[in-house]
Parts: sequence; structure tokens; C-alpha cells
Amino acid sequence: MTQNRILIALEKYQKQLPKASLPNFREHLQKASDDCLDELMLMPIKGKTKTLLFSIFLGGIGVDRFYVGDKPLGFGKLILRLLATFLAAVPVLGILLSVASSIWCIVDIFVTYKIATEINYQTLSAFLKKHKVEETAPLE
Repeated sequence: MTQNRILIALEKYQKQLPKASLPNFREHLQKASDDCLDELMLMPIKGKTKTLLFSIFLGGIGVDRFYVGDKPLGFGKLILRLLATFLAAVPVLGILLSVASSIWCIVDIFVTYKIATEINYQTLSAFLKKHKVEETAPLE
């Protein structure tokens, strides 16, 4: 892939990927074929802002975990929140479940944000590996 095309891809995705993975992403871009850039630009990625908003406003019912593809923990958060709501009449148990659910939601604001960037890197890297230019053996 030409240097100009690499810069275009880096500019688009640098905010959606973990900062530590940007050198590896650049390396994958350099090894990819030139014709894959158009497809790469249309790849579905997890938006960090959308993930953050899901975590803040709908994280209590697990929407943030469902969005990043972690369905078992999404169901776990949903069930914990439902149990806390239905057992609110039981003073100690309802309070403990509510506190546990709230702590989990606060922690997940940071965790799902990071998971989204990792998923983006894995998705884009797998795509670029499929479109890697085959290296030919040097002529003797």
C-alpha cells in the first residue's frame, strides 16, 4: 500500500484503536495490497463514543456489554439489576445487590471502552492479514 493511502487509513482509525497498537496497525497496512483500502474504510467498527454513552446511560442493564459482543456478562448485568430491583423490599439483600450492580456499572465504563478499541484492532488487523501482499522470493 502506498504511503499516502497508509496515512489516510491511519487518520481515520487512529482514534478508534489502542495507542499501543498503532505501530502494528501501520505495519499491517504496509503489507496489505493497494486495492483493499476501499473495503477497509467501510469496515464496521465499534465507536468509542457510542460505547461510552451505552455504558453511562444503559450500562445498568448490560447494553454496553451486548454492544461489544460480551453477551454472557451482558445477561449477568441485566439479571443482577433485575434481582436488585425486585429484592429492594428486602433491606440488606436489596441494598447489597444494588451496590454491587452500581460498582460493576462504574467499572464497566472504563472496561468496555478499552474492549471496544481492542475489538476494532482485531477486526481491522484480521482484514488486513487476509489482504496481505504475498512476498516473493528474491531473484538470484
